[in-house]
Amino acid sequence: MVVEAVFRDARFPVFFIEAQRKFGGIPADTDYDALSYGGWFRRDRGGALIPISTSVAAFSTAEDKLPRYTPIGILRLGVGSIWAMSEVGKESQTIVLFDISAKGVRKLTSADISGC
Repeated sequence: MVVEAVFRDARFPVFFIEAQRKFGGIPADTDYDALSYGGWFRRDRGGALIPISTSVAAFSTAEDKLPRYTPIGILRLGVGSIWAMSEVGKESQTIVLFDISAKGVRKLTSADISGC
């Protein structure tokens, strides 16, 4: 397993982590030869990572589309945090804004910027 991205808000114990696992017995030119696992996590009092919102996606390493989300920045509004992320799809790129807290993740809006 390879960790592709780790992003953290310095004000909260919240992290964005994305990892991938390639399956060696499957040819890379197939549609799905790897899994991406990622999302937001928080630390408990003992330091363990607890998932807040995560997902798993199958993908092809031949398309070189990882990481799925690339952190752009964090907008701090009062006590809240809005995370700006770039999401790469099979033939598109989208900017997505997420409202993040230690209790949950809420997608606010998105805009396609692929230009196709």
